[in-house]
Amino acid sequence: MRLHSLRRSRGFNLIEAMVALVVISVGLLGIAKMQALAMSSTGTAKMRSIAALESASLASALRADRAYWSGLTTATSVTFKNGAVTASTDSALQTNPTCESAGACSTITDMVAYNLKNWSLELAAQMPKHDATLACSAGTVTVPVTCTIVLSWAENRVAVNAQADTGTVLLNNYTLYVEP
Repeated sequence: MRLHSLRRSRGFNLIEAMVALVVISVGLLGIAKMQALAMSSTGTAKMRSIAALESASLASALRADRAYWSGLTTATSVTFKNGAVTASTDSALQTNPTCESAGACSTITDMVAYNLKNWSLELAAQMPKHDATLACSAGTVTVPVTCTIVLSWAENRVAVNAQADTGTVLLNNYTLYVEP
C-alpha cells in the first residue's frame, strides 16, 4: 500500500512544480509591465520638469531685458522651433546677432534677439521635438506688459492595459504667465 501511494506522489510533485512555474511566470510578467509603466512615467515627469525649467529660464531672460519687454506698445509674438526663432511680429528679433565680441550687441533689440536665439538653442538641446511660443500684450501707463510662454511637445506613453492603449502620441503643453 505504501509503494502505491509513493508512486502517486511522484507525479503529483511534477504537477505542483509546473503550476508553481506558471504562477511565477505570470508574476514576473506583471512586474515587467509595472517597470515599463514606471519608466514611461519617469520620462513624462522628466519632460514636464524640463519644460518648467526652460520656461522659467525664458522668463528670467525677459526680466533681464526689461527695458525692451516692459516697454512694448504693440502686441508681440515669437515662435521657436528647432533651435531658431522661426517667426516674430518684430522682425528685428529674427536676426542672428553675435554678442561674443565687445560692442557687438550695440542695441537692446540685438541683445534680446541674441538671448532668444540662445534660449531656443538650449531648448532644442533639451527637448528635441517641441514647439514654443512667446506672446506678449501691449502695455500702457496703467497696465503692465504680460507675456505667455507656451511649450508643446509630443510623447509616447505606456498603457496600463490593452483597453487603455490607443497607440497615439499625446501632445502636452506647459504654459507660464510672466510680467517682465
